[in-house]
Amino acid sequence: MILSTPTKKKPNRDEICTMWLKKFTVDGKPFNDIISPKQREIFRAIIFKEHLRVQILASTQYGKSLTVALACIVVACIWGEVTAVVAPSADKAKLIMRYFIDHLGDHSMFSDLLDITTRLERLKKEESKDRIILRNGGGIFALSTNESNSKKKIEAAMGQGAKNVIMDEACLVSDDTEATIFRMLAGKGKYAFYCKIGNPFYAEPPYSHFYNSDIDPNYHRIFIDYVEALKEGRYTPEFVEEARNKPLFDILFECKFPDKNAIDAMGYRYLIKKEDLEDCFIDSMDDVPIDLTEKMFVGADIGRGDDESAYVCRRQGYIWLDSTNQSSDLMVQVPEVARLSSKDYFYEVKGDPDYDYEYYGITVNVDDTGVGGGVTDRCHELGYNVRGIVWGSTAETRGRFANVKAENFWDLAMDIKYKKVKIVRSQKFYELLEIKYKITSSEKIIIEPKEDYKKRKKGKSPNVADAVALTYNAEIEPDIW
Repeated sequence: MILSTPTKKKPNRDEICTMWLKKFTVDGKPFNDIISPKQREIFRAIIFKEHLRVQILASTQYGKSLTVALACIVVACIWGEVTAVVAPSADKAKLIMRYFIDHLGDHSMFSDLLDITTRLERLKKEESKDRIILRNGGGIFALSTNESNSKKKIEAAMGQGAKNVIMDEACLVSDDTEATIFRMLAGKGKYAFYCKIGNPFYAEPPYSHFYNSDIDPNYHRIFIDYVEALKEGRYTPEFVEEARNKPLFDILFECKFPDKNAIDAMGYRYLIKKEDLEDCFIDSMDDVPIDLTEKMFVGADIGRGDDESAYVCRRQGYIWLDSTNQSSDLMVQVPEVARLSSKDYFYEVKGDPDYDYEYYGITVNVDDTGVGGGVTDRCHELGYNVRGIVWGSTAETRGRFANVKAENFWDLAMDIKYKKVKIVRSQKFYELLEIKYKITSSEKIIIEPKEDYKKRKKGKSPNVADAVALTYNAEIEPDIW
């Protein structure tokens, strides 16, 4: 009798994924023990290339960059292939690279493939490192599309065998640049792998390719919104509720593309909706409580020539337009600032000088850029309580806003959207509906420059809108009389 030798069952791909995931340590645990189902799907999509075109649309802070980096380690160390990671900014491009370096030492079968002259600890200290090639020929490149000669760098990476391309924050890479990268893949054989990852910032040219891939049946789509992340335990309900009040919740967490008709050719969209603004209107100053015991902020946008100067007040959840005027003499504005910074202001407005209430002070915020600077300087000389606001300076929330102006306008827009403010009705407040914003390549919110606004509006400047936003530069304690 001939006894047959039992054949060993080959592991399936899920089992192979588990084997590799166990070799990585994240937060002191094998990654296989803490990885979520959708993270596992991302990992598998990259290491096996079952689909050569992949689109990953995932909510922010989900953990996709870490998962992608670990998959790239397997691709480099086991398959001996090079991956080019392309992103719209150097920081984004190197995020996956940093994870790659951090976890290359999780197992000796990975770190042993480093060149004999390369030490892992030194790699971890080299913040500028953007290229690693292992002894087996596998590796990783980090490339920014915003750097000078970015096209040449991408060509160089592809020329050295990067038949795998992962584009992070792909929606912020322009259509022309994306087309260049895609053409380079054409010479890498039928197994060239192309994966786009990102948030749905845009749907129209010149940033439309991410949207087009999302609806292209040739792309395997991995979709992870905050609902999925909650279900997997990646977020807590408290985190989600907090995130709802942050910028771009619909894009960053709900993963919704904006209305294609809402974005102009330059990528800008309107900041405030008409129905939201009108829902905040009240009829007159008679509806503003007289017992206002909190500090007041005045926004002063100084105009010259054909531009009006505008003065807007905000106190205790109420906004009203105090006045506008048109004068080529900037010093005409100084008495206006003096009047508004006086503790008698409310007596004048309410017409009741005998009303006795506690008083907390007024601060006038003047746009210090351009002609407003002269008014600020003169008011300081006279001792008035005035702050010169430089809107181009660094925002308090640096990671989300390009500058102070964007931060102030966004805070205003959120108050209007969520009905946290009441606005005394004035036709001039409809200027707010003309303010536009967009997302930069570094994922920061920026307001359309005034020069571009004026071109679009035939020379008209958004003085009242700017004055309202200036009242939101308010994180200080004003002087007390």
